[in-house]
Amino acid sequence: MKIIWKVTGYYEWIPQDGNSNLAAQNSSLADLLTDLQAIATQQKQYQIATIHQSFGLSFLPKHTLTHLLQYNSARSPLRLPLMNERTLCPLLQNPTNSDFDSNVQRFSCQFTTTQLPQNFRLPLSFDDPQIPVRNTGDRAIDTYRITIENPTNQRLQTIKNEAIQELKQFIQTRHLDFLHIALKTLSSDFSISLPLSNNCTALVQLRELPTDLQQAIKYLQKPQPQEFTEQAQSLVRAYRARYSQTIPNSHEIPNLSFANSSEKTEFAIGRKISREVIENLITNAKKFLMICSYRIEDLEIAEMLARKAQKIPIWILTEFNDNVQNRVDANMVGRVEIDPEYANSDRQKRECLLILRDAGLIFRGGNFHIKSYISENSAYLGSCNLTGGSLGRNGEAGTIWHSTSEHQFLIDYFRHLWKNETDAETMPLANALELRVTSRRRTNTPLPISDRFLNHQEYIRDVTNFFQNFAGEEVRIYTRNLNPPPQQINLLRSSNNRIYFGSYNNAGLPARKIENLHAKIVIIGSQVAYIGSQDLAISRDPFLNLTYKTTNPQEIAQINQQLRNLH
Repeated sequence: MKIIWKVTGYYEWIPQDGNSNLAAQNSSLADLLTDLQAIATQQKQYQIATIHQSFGLSFLPKHTLTHLLQYNSARSPLRLPLMNERTLCPLLQNPTNSDFDSNVQRFSCQFTTTQLPQNFRLPLSFDDPQIPVRNTGDRAIDTYRITIENPTNQRLQTIKNEAIQELKQFIQTRHLDFLHIALKTLSSDFSISLPLSNNCTALVQLRELPTDLQQAIKYLQKPQPQEFTEQAQSLVRAYRARYSQTIPNSHEIPNLSFANSSEKTEFAIGRKISREVIENLITNAKKFLMICSYRIEDLEIAEMLARKAQKIPIWILTEFNDNVQNRVDANMVGRVEIDPEYANSDRQKRECLLILRDAGLIFRGGNFHIKSYISENSAYLGSCNLTGGSLGRNGEAGTIWHSTSEHQFLIDYFRHLWKNETDAETMPLANALELRVTSRRRTNTPLPISDRFLNHQEYIRDVTNFFQNFAGEEVRIYTRNLNPPPQQINLLRSSNNRIYFGSYNNAGLPARKIENLHAKIVIIGSQVAYIGSQDLAISRDPFLNLTYKTTNPQEIAQINQQLRNLH
C-alpha cells in the first residue's frame, strides 16, 4: 500500500560546480544521438527545455532544438529519432551562434515546501518526471506528489497514518462503493487508486485487501466458476442489485447506444460558451463518457472527469507528443507562433494527466486532431480543445446532437478509434507519479463511413466540388489557419466571399484576421455548411480530423445566425 500526498511548494534550480560529475564530456556525434534517443524514449521526455537541460545538449542553441522538434512534431516520438546528423554537423563544426556557450552552467533541482516543518527540502534526480519546464528564474511554484512509504519525518508519518485510517474506514463502511471504484481503477499491476481527503491518494494492491473483497472483485471483473466465500457471494449479489450495468473493461469499449429521448441538433458557436456546454455534458452523463481532445490542459475539467470516473466508465483519446500538444494546430503547414498563454501548457498538461491517472483512468493516443465529447445523452463535435483558451478566450464552433443517428455514429466512430487507430496506451504505474506509454499497433480496419461526416481528404474534395458547382454563391469561411489547395484558391477569388482567419493566411486571398479565432466553419450560400475540427488548410502529414456536413436549410440558418458571436 502506498499513500501519495500532493503538496504545494517551489522547485529550485541550484548551480553546480563546473568540475562536478555533471560537467560535459567529449562524445562523438554518433554516440550522442544514440544515447539521446535511448534515454529520451526511456524517460518519455520530449520537451525542448527538458532535453536542453537534462540530456547533455546545452551546447546547442535552443532554437536549433526547437526547429528539429517542430520538424517531427506531427510524428510519433516513439518511432522516429529526434534529430539527424546532417542537421547537427554544420553547427558542431561552426559554433558561431550567439546562443552557443561552451561554459554553460549546470544545475540540480530540489523541491521545498512550507507545508512541512522547517521548510522540508527534497533533492530531485535530473530525470524526475515531475520537474516542470524551467522558463525564467531559479524558482517555480508548483505541486509535487510525495510517495509516503517509510517516512522519517513525523509530519509525513502522521499524514500517512490518517490516510490509512480513512482508507480502512472507507472499505469497512462503504464496501460497495469501494468495489465500484476498484473495478474501474484496477490497473495492469493490480493496484487500485482511491482519492482521499487532505490531497492524498491511496494505491492499494489487490492482494492487500481482505479475501472477501479480492474474490468479489475478481469475479465481478471476469465471472467464471470458482470457489469463494459466502461473504464474497453476498458482496457480489449486493453489488449487482445496486449496479445493474456491468462495469466494462477499461481497455475495451462494448457496444453502446444513446439514451432514448427527444431528437435534437443544436450549435454552440462563439466565445465563452463551450465550457458550459462541455461541463453540462460531463455532469449529466450517467452511463459513460468518451473524451477525444487534441490537448487536455484545463484543471477544472480534469477534476470533473476524475470525480465522474468514480461513478461511470470513461475512455480518453488524446495526443501524447509533447511538442504537438504545446502548439495549437501545429500540424498545419506554415509557421505557427507560440502564444504566451501556452508557456505553462506543459505544467498544466502534466497536472491534468496526473489528476486523471490518480482517478485510475487509462488513455490512448494516436494521430488525432478531433475534438469530440460523448455521453449517452449527447455528443459534441467541433473545434474546442480541453484547454483554458478554447474553453474561455477563443472563438470556437461545435455541434451537439441528442439521440440522433449522428449521435450514434460518433459513439461507434470513437469506439473504432479506440480499438483500431491508436498507437500508444498510457498505463498508470503503482507510484502514481509516472505515465508509462506502451506502443500499440494500428490495424487496417476501415473507418466507419457516413455521408454527413468527412475525414481530412474527404473534406477537401467535397468543399472543392461545392466551390465548383455553386460558383457565384457567397462563401463564408472561419478558420484558424487559411491554407487551401491551389484549386480552391482560384475558386475563392470572388469579392463576394467573406473570409476570416485567426492565425495565418497562407493563401494570398483577401481575408480579415479575428484574434483568437479557432472555429472551423465553411458555408456556401444556402447550399451546404461544414463545421468540425478541420481548418481550411492542407498539410504534408495531416492528422485525423472529422467535419460535419449539412445541407439542411434550417441547420445552415442556425449556423449563420450564430456567426456574429465569433466577431
